[in-house]
Amino acid sequence: MELIFIRHGQGEHTLNMPSSLHIQDPALTKEGILQAQLLRNQFLLSVTDLIVISPIRRTLQTAMIWSEGIDCTKIITPLVSPRIFPFKKKSKTLPCDELMRREAIKIEFAKYTLQEDLPTHLWDKWNKYITRTRV
Repeated sequence: MELIFIRHGQGEHTLNMPSSLHIQDPALTKEGILQAQLLRNQFLLSVTDLIVISPIRRTLQTAMIWSEGIDCTKIITPLVSPRIFPFKKKSKTLPCDELMRREAIKIEFAKYTLQEDLPTHLWDKWNKYITRTRV
């Protein structure tokens, strides 16, 4: 078995740092979309592959572009979501790294499998500070 870790293409949250880190639910930029398209040639996918995806818009978009036309398994799970590193007690997740709500994911990425058999707090505690979503 081979494991390949791919983060995501360039996101809107990196264009004007540090203030852009406070953008909620940032999408891929045009450059990020091109980077995701390049993955198709660098890391060829087949129907037997499994993609494990963080429930963040830019990672979902990267996986969607990379796997376009390939009927591989795509699982969305908070177990591979952004974390505060290095860990700082009483820190909050930056707005750019807050998880999309499951309801929005089900609408926008309906063909993907959402790992819902996890304790609710693994999904919800990261959404604690969300005030809006793109639906």
